[in-house]
Amino acid sequence: HPRDNPGGGVEALDADGGNRLSLTGEGWDPRWSPDGSRIAYYGPDGDGIWTVDAAGGPPLRLTGEGWGPAWSPDGSRIAYHSQRRPDRDGIWVMDADGSSPRQITDGGMWPQWSPDGSRLAYFRGLLDGGGVWVAEAAGGEPRRITSRGRGAAWSPDGAYLAYHHDFETGGGVWTVSAAGGTPRSLTESGGWAGWRPLPPPGG
Repeated sequence: HPRDNPGGGVEALDADGGNRLSLTGEGWDPRWSPDGSRIAYYGPDGDGIWTVDAAGGPPLRLTGEGWGPAWSPDGSRIAYHSQRRPDRDGIWVMDADGSSPRQITDGGMWPQWSPDGSRLAYFRGLLDGGGVWVAEAAGGEPRRITSRGRGAAWSPDGAYLAYHHDFETGGGVWTVSAAGGTPRSLTESGGWAGWRPLPPPGG
């Protein structure tokens, strides 16, 4: 699994800790492509989105700035948040080779693809309206799903979002319908939420 080492570089290693391979001298927040062939990450101080072959090789810089890369489920696109305007974040989507970048939202950070690749969940900081939002990956008017929260994660069927309710006070993990509605508290404390599908019985 890729991970951040103390010096900030991206490494890959077997699940048992063996076959450790240094892939980059610098880099944060590594993310596997769906087919496991490449790893996306962002450079120091948000100096751009990069990808590197999981087996090693020269990294490829895709953007001049940006954070929080997220592969689409089919691996053809990468979403990320960018601050091309000095006072404003926004969600962008580009092809996996860095071509055709396009802005999806005005404001927002840390996008997450829906399982079918049609929508992006993200959050806004308190000074930017706050809460978890959902936007169509093709563009359009985003929808505010919650008034607070960050770190949204989709359920495997795309029907719900789990999120961290209040980062400042440790307000726990909550869920809400991806279409909006009344949020439900699952824990009184806890960090970033994430869904993990269970294997079928006997699987």
